[in-house]
Amino acid sequence: MGLEHRGGTRRAIDAGVIIDCRPAGLIHGRIRNISVGGMFVHMRPIPGMTNDRVKIVFVRHDRGVCRIYRLPAVIVRWTREGAGLMFSELTSNSFYALLAILLAEERRNASRKSAVGQSAPNRRPGGSWFKK
Repeated sequence: MGLEHRGGTRRAIDAGVIIDCRPAGLIHGRIRNISVGGMFVHMRPIPGMTNDRVKIVFVRHDRGVCRIYRLPAVIVRWTREGAGLMFSELTSNSFYALLAILLAEERRNASRKSAVGQSAPNRRPGGSWFKK
């Protein structure tokens, strides 16, 4: 397990993601938190993948259009719950664009749950952390 030096405030979020771990393949996971420096992804462990370069793949559907985003990252640590990833090539503008996409998805999911009668999360997506 490596030492993590993630800078920036972490923001809890729940969004689907695919991690391209060549040669291990594509691994589906859920983002648990994100910051300017990286993210924690709930996913099954892959032996021997610490300090390896991966691609974080987001597939988003919006108004009938499918968009695929790929971000290079490095796996910096593992826990039983998943992996800590550090972004290797992400500008602050790109980060805020990514966060806006993920928060919009979280809002849509919360709206769908409340429309179906399920309880929505207590946190407000896009709260004061995003407005800093």
